[in-house]
Amino acid sequence: MFPKSALFGIVPATIAVFCIGFLSKPSSRKWVTQMLGRKTPEDVEQGTSTPKTLDSLYRFEGVSFVHLPLAFAPAQLAIPARLAAAAGYIIDTGRQSPGIFRVPGQKKAIDALYKHLSHQIDRVPSSPLHIQLTARPLTLPTTIKYDPYDVASLFKKLLNDIPNGILGSIIVFNRLKSILDSPASIDTTNSTNSLQISLDPFEKFVMKSKHITSPVENTTAPGSQPTKAEQIALALLKTQSSDRLSLISAVFGLLTFLKEDECCPLNPNSNREAATGTKMSPQAFGVIFAPLLLGNLTHLIEIKHLDSPKMEINSKNTQSLALAKSVERNRLSSDIIVMMICHWETVAEHLNGFR
Repeated sequence: MFPKSALFGIVPATIAVFCIGFLSKPSSRKWVTQMLGRKTPEDVEQGTSTPKTLDSLYRFEGVSFVHLPLAFAPAQLAIPARLAAAAGYIIDTGRQSPGIFRVPGQKKAIDALYKHLSHQIDRVPSSPLHIQLTARPLTLPTTIKYDPYDVASLFKKLLNDIPNGILGSIIVFNRLKSILDSPASIDTTNSTNSLQISLDPFEKFVMKSKHITSPVENTTAPGSQPTKAEQIALALLKTQSSDRLSLISAVFGLLTFLKEDECCPLNPNSNREAATGTKMSPQAFGVIFAPLLLGNLTHLIEIKHLDSPKMEINSKNTQSLALAKSVERNRLSSDIIVMMICHWETVAEHLNGFR
């Protein structure tokens, strides 16, 4: 028989050999990693661990601040860290880059930047015991060759990962659409052109408690209503969370910061082509960012003149009908983006007052 002292040496050695052999298999390592609550590199690269809500995304990768001029942002905005890293670079270089967001970046550089930022996030294991929100200032790497167009494409790729798009709710989209459909002109205070949208009790409370200057208070004509900028600000205040409002403010603040100086009122018959100068037109931004406004919720946009049962029955080509709906949904999203950009500086001012 072996002495007890020998057994104390053999048993740990046997366990160690077994563990080494077990963990040498990739499937075993992945199982252990998942049991410990950590994200594997494969999950990050393939996007399988992307959170399904914006709140969980904030906890998943932490936040960082976007520093826009006060005229374009209602406050210091905390957004997901990877998005903030790309936005900061675009703020510094975007105005000197003709066709920013329109000119595509190089896929190799975009993928390398995306992988680099994802691996920076992956260094901190996820766990329910961790604090819910972490300020994590990420930076773009110096070892990868890229230009502003690569980072702009990265920004769009990261926005595409945001659950439910930029707005996050079809309700907010429909409210903005109702403002878009109003015959009111840009920031008019004329009661004959004012918005014919009644304020609900929440909006009346906000307007009164924050002493917001509006046509309701400044005009004596009956039926006067807030301007479009005020209506947009009030609609955004009904978003699901302050995180979503910060994201919306950061995106539209950035686009307004980069747009061309002249911003014309939305005209259905206007030319939608991008500006030929250094800066991009709101119409060009609208076309580019339309699919990202609602993201995976885009199919919920109602197209009344194409959604009727009669249209479905008489249609000989369902693919053509689906394409027509897709084009119309993108057109509506584009028009809302143009409206938001053209009004955003005033909207930001009102949001700052609401805060």
